Amino acid sequence: MVVVTTTGYFVTVLGPYLADSKNNDAAILKHMFNTNVEDIKEWVQDNDIFVVDRGFRDSLELLDDLGIKAQMPSFFIERPKQMTTDEANASRLVTKVRWVVESANARIKRWKYLSHVLPNKQVPYIGDYVCIVCGISNKYLPPLSPGCDNEEVLAAKMLHLSKNVNTLKQRVEEENFERRKTIWKEPDNNLDDFPRLDEEDLRNITCGVYQMKLSTSYIQEHLEGNCQILVHQEDEHLIRVKLQSRHVSSKSYILWIEYTSAEITAWYCKCRAGARVVVMAKSMKYPIIRKAQVLVACYFCKEQAIKWRCEDCNIRMCNTCKVTVHQGLTSAQDNVVVSIQDISMLSLFSQEVTPIVISSVCYSYTTTLPAVHTLPSSDDDLLYISYFCFSSKDRFVKGKLLQSSIKILLRIKKNIFDIAINKDGEILFNEYGDNKINFLSPAGEVNTVLDTSPMRPLAIHVNKDNEEIIGLQEQGPPFPVQDFSTRQVIILSSDYQRKVGIRQKGRLNDDNNARIVTVDRNGHFKFMHDGPKDYETFNPQGITITPSDTIVVADSSNDSLHVLNSKGELLCLQSLHKDLGIEYPKCVFIDREGFLLIGCANGRNEAYGKIHVVKMKDSLM
Repeated sequence: MVVVTTTGYFVTVLGPYLADSKNNDAAILKHMFNTNVEDIKEWVQDNDIFVVDRGFRDSLELLDDLGIKAQMPSFFIERPKQMTTDEANASRLVTKVRWVVESANARIKRWKYLSHVLPNKQVPYIGDYVCIVCGISNKYLPPLSPGCDNEEVLAAKMLHLSKNVNTLKQRVEEENFERRKTIWKEPDNNLDDFPRLDEEDLRNITCGVYQMKLSTSYIQEHLEGNCQILVHQEDEHLIRVKLQSRHVSSKSYILWIEYTSAEITAWYCKCRAGARVVVMAKSMKYPIIRKAQVLVACYFCKEQAIKWRCEDCNIRMCNTCKVTVHQGLTSAQDNVVVSIQDISMLSLFSQEVTPIVISSVCYSYTTTLPAVHTLPSSDDDLLYISYFCFSSKDRFVKGKLLQSSIKILLRIKKNIFDIAINKDGEILFNEYGDNKINFLSPAGEVNTVLDTSPMRPLAIHVNKDNEEIIGLQEQGPPFPVQDFSTRQVIILSSDYQRKVGIRQKGRLNDDNNARIVTVDRNGHFKFMHDGPKDYETFNPQGITITPSDTIVVADSSNDSLHVLNSKGELLCLQSLHKDLGIEYPKCVFIDREGFLLIGCANGRNEAYGKIHVVKMKDSLM
């Protein structure tokens, strides 16, 4: 028997013991303390915690008498079919710590001599061999668990989740889902809206890597064996899954998964530990899980109203978890915690802000539209201009900028809300009131790329990798933003297959100001910009990125351009109206020659919008 610390360090090695009914785990532990082997009572202190498995249950009374707390996975006394949610959660907390014991034993068995059955004549020496191997492991192998600050944060998250109830289990039982008629189908073509989870998402759900490592062999068994995974759609966002147990080939389990297009919201399995909510049940590792959609939410409780970020832990949290969870972490006592709003404001004063963005105005054109809301340019120098105002006068214009005028090549009456052009020359657009993303080919054919129902598309962008980025919101008016409001950003590959999704529900702040929020592809918050502190309003209407990753923002309310670097720091802020006579900027775009195109609404005492071709300072390009 070995005793290890939570880092995998071998404290002592005892034995070998005769393998019979009298020498079980509990009996050996009792013998250790009753005979005070190696003065074990001297180095065990009051309130120490022994993490043991179920084989030690007969020694718990002795440990309690010695003032030692023992933690052990739950076990059945009257053989019920399933643990309660509290029992399953508590068991997971124990196994999360006790995996170090199993991994330490695995280190011993890596030695070829000790990984095989030994002859009886070697029995007198086995104990010495194991001691030598454990000493070498302590000296030369790294700790199994380094004890970093992130582990304490993860532990706090698991403890917080362990107090939750399994609401889906309650729903399944109250509504008698198990007795309902089922129509089992193969999952391949029936779960288009199921969230796509990458490895990081799965690790966040499972709170570790143990189940991730199990999933490889488990999936292989299903793919190579005669195993079926069947799915029944209970309702729009709830499925029932039937799959084989990974322990018993003749046994199958039923589980329910509740989800949205962006996240898995609840789970419940009929297996023994399937009611827990600390992590997903093992039975849920199955091969239909695909690439990720990430929820921007509190790290601990998954609520949406994130207010704070710990700079040292690199996690976001709500007000409640900041006080009740994060402040109680020993490793976080000296950490820097800043509000989401402060992240934006700090960036404004990190360096000097210059008042010049534009070095010269090259050309100005007057259009035949009241405003220019979009103006992407293709590689052949064609402009695609749209104007939108909820009326029958909406226009889509294809044209070319000449030296003194705009040559109109095509006019279309459509309620186009946004437009973008990919590297194949296909024009992507969405119409107001329609939940579809369409593309117009160079030959003039219109095809649907994506139906975003029930979400409504708001914005379209094509990045330098030819990926389509779509902004979505729930049906209804976009403002004011309510606590239940939902915003999504999805990324499509060049063949229009969904790759990544990022979801934000509710508010980032309590005020109603417009703002620019930046997240990475995993949904992690980077920075926020909502204008200088002395601005009464901030109304970003257009945004573009220069080849050097400088961010240019058109602020229509203040007739200004804001220029940020990739860290969110404000580099330049220029008043267009005061300096250059440019009013109401609605959109900006960098053409292939590096000129900045600014589309504007009709100015004071003017009937039509304008397009200005300007040159930015070289240092910003």
